[in-house]
Amino acid sequence: MDLRYPLRSLIPSLDADVLEVLASVHVGLGASQITRRSARGTRPGITAVLDRLVRHGLVIAEPANQGFLYRLNRSHLLIPPLLAAIETRSTLISKLKVAAHAAAPAAVHSSVFGSLARDEATPESDIDVLLVASTERELRQWDDGLASLRAQAESWTGNRCQTIAISTSHLRRLQNASEPIVKGWLADAVLLNGSPLAKLLTGRANRRS
Repeated sequence: MDLRYPLRSLIPSLDADVLEVLASVHVGLGASQITRRSARGTRPGITAVLDRLVRHGLVIAEPANQGFLYRLNRSHLLIPPLLAAIETRSTLISKLKVAAHAAAPAAVHSSVFGSLARDEATPESDIDVLLVASTERELRQWDDGLASLRAQAESWTGNRCQTIAISTSHLRRLQNASEPIVKGWLADAVLLNGSPLAKLLTGRANRRS
């Protein structure tokens, strides 16, 4: 799945980009404004898409001083599933929170990092999840749970899921060795559950109850 532009997985044409732009605002936009906000497409191409969407009732064209202002017809029966598709990244992160929360024993930290966290994920991108256990002993109890989390994430999206599971002591050893991956985690990780990494690394975290 294209996790940055998920609607493209359903609608590979320029229609997806136009619908995403119109879904992001609640005011009318001119064709030139939509073209500037769109990730791809030319003004003639976008105008043709708008004409088609107006014919299907998904978009409303309102006369303006020059041309038309276009807005999404949020009363249309197809709009709720369309908006749900556009919000797929948020939905995925919410589902990952639930899946990571199921880790037993409880993780002191879980987060998404990499391209998904930076909102740069493509159809070829992995879903990268970091989980931190309180002790090495608890870490060894996670094998089945991590396999289940990966399988669920892959079934939800079609993207490969990779998990990194380490203990708090291992995390601090990586930091003390100035490993670049720790800097990357701190820079762009999206917290799922538990304490933020910065608190774990300073020893100020509280274990999740």
